[in-house]
Amino acid sequence: MFRTISCATFLLLFACAEDQEEPTEQLGPAVEIKLNTAPPGFASSHAVAFAAYQDGDGEWQPMDASSGIYTATVRHRRYGVAFACQDNSFGIRTIGRAHYRARSEETVINDFSCFLNAQEFQTITGSVTGARVGEFFTVEATPERIALVEYGNEFRLTIPIRSHSIWGVSRQDGFTGQIERVLRGPDLAVPLPAVLSLDLTAAPEVAAHRLATPDPTWSTFTSTTEIQNTNGTSLVLPASGGNYLSPHPSQLRSGDVMCVRTFEYTQSVLRRTDYTCLAEAAPLTVELPEEAAIQYLRPVTGPRIPQFIIQSESTKFPIVEYDLSISTAMPWREITVRVSRGWLGSERASCSFPDLSSLPGYLPSLELPIGTFVGWRGERIEKSTRNIVPGHTTKTSIAFGSRTID
Repeated sequence: MFRTISCATFLLLFACAEDQEEPTEQLGPAVEIKLNTAPPGFASSHAVAFAAYQDGDGEWQPMDASSGIYTATVRHRRYGVAFACQDNSFGIRTIGRAHYRARSEETVINDFSCFLNAQEFQTITGSVTGARVGEFFTVEATPERIALVEYGNEFRLTIPIRSHSIWGVSRQDGFTGQIERVLRGPDLAVPLPAVLSLDLTAAPEVAAHRLATPDPTWSTFTSTTEIQNTNGTSLVLPASGGNYLSPHPSQLRSGDVMCVRTFEYTQSVLRRTDYTCLAEAAPLTVELPEEAAIQYLRPVTGPRIPQFIIQSESTKFPIVEYDLSISTAMPWREITVRVSRGWLGSERASCSFPDLSSLPGYLPSLELPIGTFVGWRGERIEKSTRNIVPGHTTKTSIAFGSRTID
């Protein structure tokens, strides 16, 4: 049986009232919640336009940043925090985030979106030796920061000024070709070096491992292997043909976690994913969730505000959270709301974004004028009972689309 919750959320901020009468919630002891918007060693207010919190279904209020970390005190069983990023791209880029949690789930939220948006960058130049005839090489720090090796084995790699792990990756037939060898380069710390060299002579070949599907009627699959590093960066190795790739064990270091993300497509449209982290490379059976029932509705109030309908019945795996987002281009916006199962407490909800423009630091660029073309994406994230590496196994069902605000 469903309950229906109507949720009002300022571009990121939920203020919810249930359609049916519920007993008055008993307040608990005061608990401090924290929002970290930057990694350790950086002020949490770095590049943040505002941060606010909601205690239960109460009014949204500014969070306290006097300690360098955003904090607030709540007494209800559930709470929300939200923030927006100061623009760092000449008025064409806006980021907004909100998180809704139950106190029993967690009281510290880490979201570094503003920090990543405002980072300073440095270009490292270098050279590669030991390449084989016909190999195409890249030098990689993150999936977004890749340098092609060219001009006589030279490269230029522009990366954020922070800690990184560096990798050398060889491919057949150009940038999109099959990956053959992977070399773990040095781990870099600030201050970053100006020059870097990699010797690929001893770079070992990658290994391919079978991805099994319990249902042969499932649609097309591709996969990526992600090597998560302790410094917060990662290497991504794409593959196809029912396999996933792994680097040679000699290229992994203490604290690295190897995760396989499998993508299922229906008529070339991404629908579901399986994300499983492994203690060691081995054949893997894919587990997929049921498809999510998430809809995006036409905004009916002004200023034009996105509205989602979440309609989730019982699922194969325990639900962790819903990740709902909209995006626009020129000006570029990314507005995301993450709602945990513990906060939702219901099988059905209608979620929208009201106007909280009175909040200090409010960014008018978060609003969606008539005529704005938006893309939307809804994800239901579930946790598998198959937990090979604790805390790292999830399943995602995806729904998405686009429309013009009218």
